[in-house]
Amino acid sequence: MVKTVTAVISSDQEKTRESTTATPEDSITTRFHNADTLDVSVLKNLEILGNDPQFISNLITTFTLDSERTLQQMDQALADNDNELFKDLAHLFVDSAGHLGAFALYEYSLSASRILPSEFDAHGANILQEMRATFTRTSDALMRFLSKDDETSSYLS
Repeated sequence: MVKTVTAVISSDQEKTRESTTATPEDSITTRFHNADTLDVSVLKNLEILGNDPQFISNLITTFTLDSERTLQQMDQALADNDNELFKDLAHLFVDSAGHLGAFALYEYSLSASRILPSEFDAHGANILQEMRATFTRTSDALMRFLSKDDETSSYLS
């Protein structure tokens, strides 16, 4: 199942790399061009793939809970000045955020997972702060996707 999800999502991500647009506050330039907070087409593909109304809800809930725990662990790694653990924890976001279409979070996580020891003291806290803010926007967008109360509402923060 993981291979199938990865294959479907990877194919979809290739398409969206050329077509995503950004909101002003999310206009970080990425390999996805400008990263949206959330690419809803990835989630819609996951819904189809899951073929179960609860699949995407469970996936998003698990992602949110795991991410909150990981951010707390990153706080501790920062406090302990543990660059390697910080990078390893950031890398957990890379796969999960990318697979959910959370491209802005993906990009911040990728940057955090590559931070050099010489940059960790000066920039680690700022990177984590940006990751946390982006995670909050992403979580909000994911909850709006799940609620689907307003099909015309934007999923971008």
